[in-house]
Amino acid sequence: MNKLYLSIYFLILSILITLSNGQLYPITPTFSANVTLVDNASPLYNVFQLLPYSTLEANCASSYEFLVDSNGVTIESVTLSRGWPQEKLRVNDSKIVYLYSDYINIGSYNVTISVKLINTPLVQYQLDFSCSEFDLSTIEIKLAQDIPFSVINQNFASWVTVKGFDVRTTSLSTSGTSGVFGANGIFIWNTQYIIDNLYEDWNVSILFYGGKSLNLTTKSYYSQYENQLPPLPYETKFYPPEVVDSEPFNPFGFYSFPLSTSKIHTTIFRPFQVLNAFNYGSLLSFPSKGIKGDMEYTTLFIKTYDYTNKADFTIINQDGHNPLVKTNFTLEYNKFFFPNLSKVQIGLEVESDMFCTSFSYDFFKYTNYLYQFDSNLLSKGFPLGFSGDNNNFTNNVCFERSNQATYFTMRTENNYDDYKSFNVPELRPIQYSTPKVESYNIVKVSPTKYLLTITISSSVGINTIQFLSSVSKSSYEYLVSGDKYNGTYEVLIDVYYIPAFRDENGNWLRLYEGTIISIDPVVYFKLPTIPKSVSYISFSNITFLYDNINMIKDEDYYNIAYLENDNIPRDLSFSLISLDPVTYSYLTADRVINNIMYPFTYDASINKFTSKFVIPANTAFDKVSFAIIGGLSSEFYYSGFTINNSPAFDNQGPLFTQFYKVNENLTYTSSGPARTIGWRFTITDEYNGFRNGFIKAVGSVDSSSHKLSFTVNNRLSGDKYNGQYELLLSLLPEACITQQYTIVHVELYDNNNISSIFKLYSSDYYLKNPFINLYSKGLEITTVSTICTQPVIDVLPTLSEFTVYNESVDVGSGNRRVSFSFKVSSDSGIKRSQPPIIYLTTKLFEIVECETNFVILTPTLNYYTCSVDLPFSFGYPGKLFLSVYGYINNAGKYGGLSSKNLRDLGFQYSIDTKFSNNTPVITQNDNILSVHSDLVFYGYGFNKVVDVIVKYNNQETVHLVPTQTFGSTAILIQITPTEHQFTIQVINSDGIYSNEYKVNPTIWRYQINPTQTPTQTPTQTPTQTPTETPTQTPTQTPTETPTQTPTQTPTETPTQTPTQTPTETPTQTPTQTPTQTPTQTPTETPTQTPTQTPTPTPNPGCSLNVTQKIINQWVENNINYIQIEATIFNTGQSDITGFSFQLFNITNIWNVDTTSPNSYSLPIWLPSIQVGSTFWFGYIQKSSSVVPLSSQSVECKETPTPTPTPTPSPCMINVSQNVVNSWREGAQDFIQVEVNLKNIGQNTVYQFSFQLFDLVNIWGVQLVSNNTYQLPSWVNSIPAGSSHNFGYIQKSNHLLPIYSQLPTCQETPSPTPTQTPTQTPTETPTQTPTQTPTQTPTQTPTQTPTETPTQTPTQTPIPRPITCSKLGDILNFNSTETIYCKGKGPTHCIDGYGSECETNDVDSRIKCKTKSNFISCKGDHLVCKSNYLTCKVNISEGTPFHVHDSSLE
Repeated sequence: MNKLYLSIYFLILSILITLSNGQLYPITPTFSANVTLVDNASPLYNVFQLLPYSTLEANCASSYEFLVDSNGVTIESVTLSRGWPQEKLRVNDSKIVYLYSDYINIGSYNVTISVKLINTPLVQYQLDFSCSEFDLSTIEIKLAQDIPFSVINQNFASWVTVKGFDVRTTSLSTSGTSGVFGANGIFIWNTQYIIDNLYEDWNVSILFYGGKSLNLTTKSYYSQYENQLPPLPYETKFYPPEVVDSEPFNPFGFYSFPLSTSKIHTTIFRPFQVLNAFNYGSLLSFPSKGIKGDMEYTTLFIKTYDYTNKADFTIINQDGHNPLVKTNFTLEYNKFFFPNLSKVQIGLEVESDMFCTSFSYDFFKYTNYLYQFDSNLLSKGFPLGFSGDNNNFTNNVCFERSNQATYFTMRTENNYDDYKSFNVPELRPIQYSTPKVESYNIVKVSPTKYLLTITISSSVGINTIQFLSSVSKSSYEYLVSGDKYNGTYEVLIDVYYIPAFRDENGNWLRLYEGTIISIDPVVYFKLPTIPKSVSYISFSNITFLYDNINMIKDEDYYNIAYLENDNIPRDLSFSLISLDPVTYSYLTADRVINNIMYPFTYDASINKFTSKFVIPANTAFDKVSFAIIGGLSSEFYYSGFTINNSPAFDNQGPLFTQFYKVNENLTYTSSGPARTIGWRFTITDEYNGFRNGFIKAVGSVDSSSHKLSFTVNNRLSGDKYNGQYELLLSLLPEACITQQYTIVHVELYDNNNISSIFKLYSSDYYLKNPFINLYSKGLEITTVSTICTQPVIDVLPTLSEFTVYNESVDVGSGNRRVSFSFKVSSDSGIKRSQPPIIYLTTKLFEIVECETNFVILTPTLNYYTCSVDLPFSFGYPGKLFLSVYGYINNAGKYGGLSSKNLRDLGFQYSIDTKFSNNTPVITQNDNILSVHSDLVFYGYGFNKVVDVIVKYNNQETVHLVPTQTFGSTAILIQITPTEHQFTIQVINSDGIYSNEYKVNPTIWRYQINPTQTPTQTPTQTPTQTPTETPTQTPTQTPTETPTQTPTQTPTETPTQTPTQTPTETPTQTPTQTPTQTPTQTPTETPTQTPTQTPTPTPNPGCSLNVTQKIINQWVENNINYIQIEATIFNTGQSDITGFSFQLFNITNIWNVDTTSPNSYSLPIWLPSIQVGSTFWFGYIQKSSSVVPLSSQSVECKETPTPTPTPTPSPCMINVSQNVVNSWREGAQDFIQVEVNLKNIGQNTVYQFSFQLFDLVNIWGVQLVSNNTYQLPSWVNSIPAGSSHNFGYIQKSNHLLPIYSQLPTCQETPSPTPTQTPTQTPTETPTQTPTQTPTQTPTQTPTQTPTETPTQTPTQTPIPRPITCSKLGDILNFNSTETIYCKGKGPTHCIDGYGSECETNDVDSRIKCKTKSNFISCKGDHLVCKSNYLTCKVNISEGTPFHVHDSSLE
């Protein structure tokens, strides 16, 4: 029986061996367990005839997964005769998947797999495989191009195509003499090899095991320029110049280096100029600016080693057909001092819910500190953690503890010499239980993004999702169903983002290609990578609509790439990136890569893939390379289209050419007047022109931070190409201290968004440092010092009454706002210019900053409020730990409290988080071209969305049903193509609105009259599109207008602009007839609200006016921002108990509560606004002009119906605007507008003033002050029913409202028609603007002004924006006119300039006067007056607050 049994077994065994082709077969009876190989789709697995992982190696990487199934019997152990098994997936104790991996030499191998079960004979299987060397007879390797091409890092490259093995899994080997191979077959040529073989053929040998090789040959890159080889540079400059005269280089910042520039008469964009740096390698020079035939190149002398202060360099230049010219020299470097914590003892204190670090030091120099937990990073500098002053401070920071043990490190950012590390014990024992994937699905959402839907189970719960190994987010941000123990998540993935998941105990689930997820059925995690059938050669026949391009200065160029390849899947995701130098600058300057990725889409009508893309203005004349980004991070590089000529290449960024201190070593006293210090400088940008920038300076004692933003319009003299500027700091006597102000950060941007950057302690070396022309002067020019002869002396400021208005916050809802208030006192007073910051931190080291705003100001106490909207899911689950730092007194002492400090003082130190995801939130959108209609946008809570509201810039609003919804995360809609910004908002089936989100299309236009014949079929050039003719207009329109009419000098506008601005514009757009103004006007404006906004209400006793005033405005990252101070004035007869309104595009708002996205109301701590009283709030908005509040609603206390007040006679002007022309110059849009002012009231209007911003030219009205205009001197009135017309040109792409409309009327019969100067201005609007401004003023002013005074209106003008309010014992008064205040007894007043007026004598009287727009007074007997408004506070006489408005009498 036993013999029969064995015979049958070996017969079966021989059959199995035959069937399995000798790969895996049993060698013992298998009644108790089965071992099978898992059929993995990954190319790394289940390959039994392996090839080496490199052509030169004699080793293969073997990797096999196998399933052990013991039919319900517990598996006790699995062992291997070679190596060891790694458990990959445990279905249960009797069904487990293992991985065997090993590196093996060339030859044949077998591995025995032994399975031991409980009370069962040992089961063994054998796995056979081999490692074979390459057979060159079956291999074909070729260079894909005849000539190497230039790539983004200024090196030269060739691409190799391979047949016979997969170059993505087997790397190509070479000796390295001529270069090195990169991923997927790219070969980077060695610069030293090129030096030795510049004009000879270039060769590369691919080495194989056993001494075999394949040789490839290509022509030199410069062989294509045989007749264009450049001469030696005709000018070379070093920065600083003395560095070549044996003078040591004093670093201009932590990681700065000397450099040189060379000017070369070259028609080759990349002549061969290279720097050989000892112990570093070879660096090709960087093309910085110039024109074809006269280029400038920059060379950076990098030194990376510290064992010596000297470095040897060789600069190598071409000299036509002559041998290369080599110049040797040695540079000497002084070491840059970098402050660090290496000698500082840092303490760690661990408590039940937090841990805190603390240290004291006697020196601080503006650096950031880097806190790291696990892979979570937090880098922050002053004021986080700081208390004291820079000569003697303490730093104390606290964080919430997490469940797992925390390996916590701290150091000075960019300096590893002071690395400190700590261990924070875990809160509970760690359970090692890996999270398990239950299911997953990946869906293509757009050409650049995919949606991963994945269900994960975990015994302790998932709490974190990590991207790029450094960015961790709360997993609840992506949870769409279930809970943390068994939940489904939706995560966007694109070419660079693959998520990993972590549970509460720190166990990670990392997803890779080929990770096994399920065994029944077999499921592997597979990413949407480019298939094996698609390789470099698949994209090699890309052609372009336009080749041999001639660029126009300051204008982008619009092109189309075509690809015809039937072997590429039609739904494959791949995109084009132009690798011209300007685009590459965008790519490397912390900009989003998606903004310069242009996806290919398949066009069935021509059987081709197409990609519309933008070539940026003022880029290189060159054969421009491009990259194809496909699937997830597959990259291929190609030589592409040719730019024959670019009239101006500029990739340098604006530079300082002069830089002077203003009032250096200024001496001032605490009893003297306010003074100023700062810098005056000249900025040059030869081709693009300077646009905007900022300088950040920090105080050496108090660390006060001063970020001074400015634009080209702030220049003192010159133009955008070479202009002088001045930035000054105000020194108030009450804050008199001796200290130095140091510039630590500068960013300058030109009109093509090319930047130059300086950071004092950055670890990035900036080739484009704005100070390179000033290296000789050293860092000393970046400092300016003050000397205080009577310094203010004080101790640390004290915080009191710290109030948190939220015990918890729902971070999944639409209202995620938290609010705070607190008081800070100090005998010397608190600096107004340095707002304290409240920090909210999570256990993932996420941080939100809430910058505070002062509400009340007294000599010794400031009252601050602060509100901030938290990011979606911020801190959940867990607490938000609070801390407050950065309140600085006038003596230079700064205070701060950590979470522990707040707790110990009895204040609330944390906020609980909740999460109820029922509000849709829009967070981002795919880049969309202006000619496309498919828009994909992303966010949360989209699964119930039923309506998408789209608001276009022409005020048109449309409602769209989503074309396709992807889970809860993405929506596709079809919009009307537009070049202008528009907004989207969604509504779900529960009627809940999302936030309103702005979309900015990338402008793309079909080229008009291209300068060369298209290289591709013209079927892609629609005939209907060229109506977008503004591309022809800018060259003749206001090319220099913005620089000649800066906003601060509008008085020059009429004389400088009219004759040259719109002279050519109307003639090139004849279809827009200017005379059709009334019928085409889209803006007959109740919507064009003035800055005083009355709120209509059915109850005449319940009304208010809202006055809005711009107190600051700036441009950052090409976005306009304004800071608004808004005042609510109760003009009714009842106390206001509630007021709600809407505002959009808000980045920060204070003193009001957020009720839902874009909706706000009076704060919860304000019971009412009394009759005649005011309340103010403020906000920062993305806008260039004031936008009225919308959807206003007011509630009042119920009071008896008052006696009706007689309604005054109407005094109303209707403003109608019509855009009669528009064009674009470079990146700037312009519109020409005609305006009709029609008197629709019952009385004659004698005065009308208004505001308009960003004007280039205006005619038919008269300038009053910056941005404010009124009726011209030759128009003395507008009778009832009559009109007056004027026009203007504005920097905008859409119509903007006219603000501050203030008509003044008189209740008298209207003047006879003969008195109305209709004959003068009627010609103005109908004529082309070029004819208007020069004629009108000279013909008319002498006719009517003499009659004007006799018709001065007797009726009081409508109230100007004057308000007052009382808070505690403080009287606040706001006015645009002079304010007069008087007090009896102890009184203290301070105005908007910081000037004080006070007395402490109980029997004295005091009078104060200010022309600032604000004064705050404290006292018991106060009277303040401005124009028609008088406000009184007299506590002893029973008059706590009284307001008298004479304009209402």
